Amino acid sequence: YHSDALKIAKIYNYVDRQVNNLLYLGNISNSLAEYKQAVKYFDEALIILQNHNNLEVKTEVLRGRAYAYHQQNQTEQATQDYLRALAFDRESKNVLGITANQIYLANIYSDSGDYSKAIQYYTEALQYSPLGALNGFGNVALAQGNVIKAIDYYKQTLTIAQHKEEWEEEGNALNNLAYAYRKQNNLIETEKYLRNAINVWQKLRDKLDDSNKISIF
Repeated sequence: YHSDALKIAKIYNYVDRQVNNLLYLGNISNSLAEYKQAVKYFDEALIILQNHNNLEVKTEVLRGRAYAYHQQNQTEQATQDYLRALAFDRESKNVLGITANQIYLANIYSDSGDYSKAIQYYTEALQYSPLGALNGFGNVALAQGNVIKAIDYYKQTLTIAQHKEEWEEEGNALNNLAYAYRKQNNLIETEKYLRNAINVWQKLRDKLDDSNKISIF
């Protein structure tokens, strides 16, 4: 549908529709792990946006392309796109966009072992994205060998996720706690949190149609 819509938008030079369809197709490609194709869609959208000052859409496109780059281990390109998106979101005072970029950048720095920068961005994002930030703090603590501190952060994440009824975040927190306790060779706690995580994921899985039930895992 969106491929056909894109063709029509190009014929009649509907710029906004072209960009929105390219953004949608890029995001779909990301969800299907077709990252090279996603980059092509996002590249085309950014070329069109060079002559249009729609910062909100431009930042969404940059974040989408950054994600595709990151999944292909093109860390430098991903970082640059997230930094550009962060600058545009700050310019337009888009708080949610700013926070999203900070979390994504922190994740990249954490994965690459630059923990000081990761902590900096997680701290900046903490006010508006406590789940993402606390989970990130836990990952950094675990990577640095501080399992007790990681467990504390993961438990804080779990409490917030349960309070907000964010089931996917709850499942992630339970998985992280199980992994952290496994690091301590505490098999009783590991099993407890794994069983709780399985129950959460099963509840989420039951809400999917049959064709998508495997996708949550």
